[in-house]
Amino acid sequence: MLLVRVQGKGTRRVLRVQTHAAQRYHSPPEHHMFLADSRVDPRPDFLQRLRDWLPDAGSIVVYNAQFELGRLKECCQIHPHFKPWLANVEGRMVDLLKPFRAFRYYAPGQNGSASMKAVLPALAGRSYDHLAIQEGGTASLEFLRVHFTNVPDAERQRVRRELEEYCGQDTEGMIWIVEALEKSCR
Repeated sequence: MLLVRVQGKGTRRVLRVQTHAAQRYHSPPEHHMFLADSRVDPRPDFLQRLRDWLPDAGSIVVYNAQFELGRLKECCQIHPHFKPWLANVEGRMVDLLKPFRAFRYYAPGQNGSASMKAVLPALAGRSYDHLAIQEGGTASLEFLRVHFTNVPDAERQRVRRELEEYCGQDTEGMIWIVEALEKSCR
């Protein structure tokens, strides 16, 4: 099972990607992190790393496949030599949002929401409350602030650590949600 979270801002920047990949079902996942660290276009490096990290076979579990795939397609418009790779990836994506958006699975703690921020605590008892960065809008703004304005290096490094923690919660959160669903089916 592969769990991938890709998030971007428009067609200009890929901010971060974090993967947790397991070669076999229920085996410990390998962790990979890419967080752009300069004002140079990160898309070629991002796409190459993601291609290197993802095996050629197996499911790629994402939360909101339409959004994630859209960002990848935008990147491939600028770097078309990655399009064949993306075609393979697209066919293997599994959208973890689908059962919650369609209310095929619902836990009262979701409070009517299918967002990961609602589903994760309702199913796995874990939340984003302990993190300095707790949602995607703040993550994007903080990334832009520390990379495109004058901030001390210590603050830039602190925010990068906080972004990595937030991204880690997103990708590990998908693992915890899958585990909770499996447990409820037993």
